[in-house]
Amino acid sequence: MIGKSALMVFAALMVASTGSVFAQYTPTFKVEMLDVTTSNAGSTQPRLKITNVGTAATSGFVVRIWVSKEEFPTQTVVVDKYYSLPAGITLSTESMPIASMPNVSAVKITYPASFSLAAGASTVVNDLQFAIHFQNWFPGVWNKSNDWSSVGIGSALTITNNVTVYTSTGALAYGLEPTVSSCLETSPTLKVEIKDNAPWDNGTSSPRIRLSNISTCKELAAGFKVRFWFSKEESPLQTIVADKWYSMPSTITLSVGDHATNPNIKFVQVSYPAGYSLLAGNATDPEGLQFGVHFLNYLGTWTKSNDYSWQGVTSAFTVTTKVTVYDNAGTLLYGIAP
Repeated sequence: MIGKSALMVFAALMVASTGSVFAQYTPTFKVEMLDVTTSNAGSTQPRLKITNVGTAATSGFVVRIWVSKEEFPTQTVVVDKYYSLPAGITLSTESMPIASMPNVSAVKITYPASFSLAAGASTVVNDLQFAIHFQNWFPGVWNKSNDWSSVGIGSALTITNNVTVYTSTGALAYGLEPTVSSCLETSPTLKVEIKDNAPWDNGTSSPRIRLSNISTCKELAAGFKVRFWFSKEESPLQTIVADKWYSMPSTITLSVGDHATNPNIKFVQVSYPAGYSLLAGNATDPEGLQFGVHFLNYLGTWTKSNDYSWQGVTSAFTVTTKVTVYDNAGTLLYGIAP
């Protein structure tokens, strides 16, 4: 764990290496945290032990727990207070306290001026009980692994520097706020939506795609590739062709490849060029890629119903995991191949 002196050295190194500015202070608090719902997929329920390591009593301080909603960016983070002693402790959520990180929210815990924590004293763990989740508990999956304040937290009290404490005047007194430079993600988090651009066409599949990078901080580096999976089992001797009608950027290329073990399954690979990357929070233009997939010279009957990537596709954008995305090194980032 990082002690007080090591914390100051770490903050100084972060300033030197990233240009981020941390307030220079001598910590007057220590924060320990546990999670009573380590196996709960719908919420996180932290418990805190806050110790005043200063030389004087303090009151009216504020604590922030930092969470991410990158798995469902359109959802609202909610905090429910079950019990607090004193009763005057208030909890609220801040939807975007750091302008450069739109998917990071904070749970703000305000201890009232009437609550004084003496030098050397600690709060009682179960004197504050609350849950953090998505609004109306929807969509029901809470990913703790990308939450700044959940790093290293389990069912036992653990010292953490990823929970921040502020004095009654708003000065940072303990901990490190998340920064873009402190990204914990090893790869971008993606979402793929697809629709049928020509549902009336029985001779061609005409996908329209929207690829979203819903990470808080990880860029999808240039040169990534997307694969749409199709079948020719209705006419095994036919050749599948992909025609690019329009793309933005114009240097997007299409190619047709084979499934590793099933000769009747083919993929159309969309390769994004070296100069095109997808920043965190950004999406491809849904009008920016238009192409058709069919048999050579349109011979034979093209059947969409047996195409793997076409399952569940309608004329409206629908999220799918049957389209696969790979980084520029060929590592699978998203989707399930047939």
